[in-house]
Amino acid sequence: MNKTEVIICFGTRPEIIKLAPIIKLVKNKKVNYKLIFSGQHYSKNMSKIFFKQFGINKIHYDLNFKKNEKKAISFEKFFFDKAYKIFINEKPKIVIVQGDTKTCLISAMAANATRQYNQKIKIFHIEAGLRSYDYSMPEELNRVIVDHLSDYLFPPTKIQEKILKKEKIKKRIIVVGSTLSDNLKNRKIKNLNKNFFLLTIHRFENVSSKKKLSKILDIINFIADRRKIKIIFPVHPNTYKKIVKYGIRLNKKYVDVVKPLNYEKFLVLVKNAKIILSDSGGIQEEACILKTPHITLRENTERPETLQIKSNYLISLNKKKINELISKLSRNKFLWEDPYGRNVSSKIFHHIKHALLS
Repeated sequence: MNKTEVIICFGTRPEIIKLAPIIKLVKNKKVNYKLIFSGQHYSKNMSKIFFKQFGINKIHYDLNFKKNEKKAISFEKFFFDKAYKIFINEKPKIVIVQGDTKTCLISAMAANATRQYNQKIKIFHIEAGLRSYDYSMPEELNRVIVDHLSDYLFPPTKIQEKILKKEKIKKRIIVVGSTLSDNLKNRKIKNLNKNFFLLTIHRFENVSSKKKLSKILDIINFIADRRKIKIIFPVHPNTYKKIVKYGIRLNKKYVDVVKPLNYEKFLVLVKNAKIILSDSGGIQEEACILKTPHITLRENTERPETLQIKSNYLISLNKKKINELISKLSRNKFLWEDPYGRNVSSKIFHHIKHALLS
């Protein structure tokens, strides 16, 4: 039996979406690979439904932390111990991680910890070099640590390449674009003849504070009422729990709260929305690629390239200022060229192949 060459780790909906093109290519190229699903997003709507949609038929290690919650251990310890044992047993040449999640961080740390037993192991970090410089965001420290542990770093643009070089990282840094562009290439997305905005909120710093979440949703209620426009809000399970806990009321006449959507349905909303208001990172890229203006409901972004081309806007959480920006965007035509490349997965696979042969 052939030894495992590549292990790909993920645990959240965004990781599934962004790694799906890599998984498909590795599978088609007959590389001996294994998949680890950490269970960080254990909700069926937040994970399993996406496996089916992207043709991910077999998860070799489905760790489902939810079933182990009765044990008095944290997700971090649970997943590190499991991943470490898997890497020791499988002895892969390459471990692929993506982005800035807990799963990404712990996978990289566990792989790094096995180097004394497997000197050939290489860590590939897809979506490397992103920085908001806001260390109140858990994701920010995750990104920095993973970048410094990794052997191959794949930043989406030259902006992130410069950041990595400025941090004195001397590993292999290859600008490739975003794998989201592979998902969207040649994809037929239904056109809707509807007038609506799209809203998503899930960031820890926004939903963990009653004051912050209340302020954001007060702005949304104001925008909806002032503009008499439908705002579709696919709500993250944790965000919904916080809304209920904090007793926050939404403008039911205009704000349409829906359960998390599958990727196809969500992309229809991204493409057809007049404007997107979101604290997401990935949606900043999807909106850019699909030519929908995006307003970031945060004080910073790790995707400055979107600000440069004016596909994305940072603005203080002030209802009047945001309403004025929306008026301005409603009058504009959007002609930007997205900076996220083409055939990104093929570029990354070239380096997977090279590392396997070395």
